[in-house]
Parts: sequence; C-alpha cells; structure tokens
Amino acid sequence: MARIGFFGSRKCSGAGNGFLFRATERFASAGREICTGCATGGDAACIAGALAAGAGSALHVFTIMDQYWRGSWRDTAVGAVKEAKQAGATIHYEAGGPLSMHLVDRLRGRSRAMVKYTGGAADPRSGIVGAIAMPWPVGSFGSWGTVALGWGLGLNVLVFPDGITAIAFRTLGRGFWKPTTAKGFEGCYVWVFAKE
Repeated sequence: MARIGFFGSRKCSGAGNGFLFRATERFASAGREICTGCATGGDAACIAGALAAGAGSALHVFTIMDQYWRGSWRDTAVGAVKEAKQAGATIHYEAGGPLSMHLVDRLRGRSRAMVKYTGGAADPRSGIVGAIAMPWPVGSFGSWGTVALGWGLGLNVLVFPDGITAIAFRTLGRGFWKPTTAKGFEGCYVWVFAKE
C-alpha cells in the first residue's frame, strides 16, 4: 500500500491547515496509508482529515511523547494524538528518541522517522505532502528539512505555499518546482527531476 507522509508548519494559516485537512481526507479516502507528526497546526489538521475520512486504522502518528503521554511541549497536539489512538491509529511513541534526549533532537528525529517510514513502502505512488509557511533558508530544518529528506529517498514531493511564493522554495538538486494542475491541488507545486 502506498504511504503519504503529511507535514506542515506549526504556524500554518487557516488556508494551509485547510489544505492539509482536505488533502489528507482525500488520500485517506483513496486507500492510502497516512503518516504525520504530533504537533499543533499542520500535523493536527492532518490527523483531523484522516479521522474525518474514517481512516483511523490507516493512520500512523509519530510522536515525541511516550506511551504515558510524557515528553510533550507547548506545541504538541496531545488531544489530537489521543483522539487518533482512540480511532485505531498506530502511534509511534518516542519516534524521535528517548525522553532523555534534547527536545530539538527529538523533534528532528521524529520528522526523520516519519519520512523514512513513508519511504519504506517501496511503492512509486508514495510521497510527502506539506504546507510550508516559511521561505528557505529561514525554515532550514523544519519543513524544508522534511522536503529534502523525502526527495533524497526518492519520494514524490508536493508542496502548498502557505503565504510564500515559489521563488522562496528550496532547490533540491537537479530539477525544478512545477505548478500542478491536479484537481484539488491547484496552487501546489511538485518537484520534477531533471532528465540526464
């Protein structure tokens, strides 16, 4: 089964969160396995979208918390993760490493774990979808780090520019960002690998 990893800034606007909710709901309804993080903003919108599609059992949430809900911080969507668990989602506890690690390292590790799991499906339809609210290199790790890792694993990459222009996007090597005309994804961009 193809996997779609969803991500978004904790500071996504209403438009960004709305896009992530609709995109997640759409892919979940199409039978895709859904993967996301545990933060407020974009991640919480993705969890809500998957649950709205009745796809709790196909949802994988990667969280920095342990199974006793310890290890959260102010931007952890604790309630959304608990709701996902109640709906049958698979919760990947301490996905970024043990609670003894520094918070920043755990957050980075969680994002890497989510993307690597998405890429582990070995299905050409797998990919990552995100709403990015910060231009490169301001958001150098965060969302852009997720994009770079997904690209490095050969995943399809689709980005919704949330209040920024495509000129602020990070370049991913040989290729270019192309506007997509896919229905329901107007205004988004996909990374196109350049031919040798």
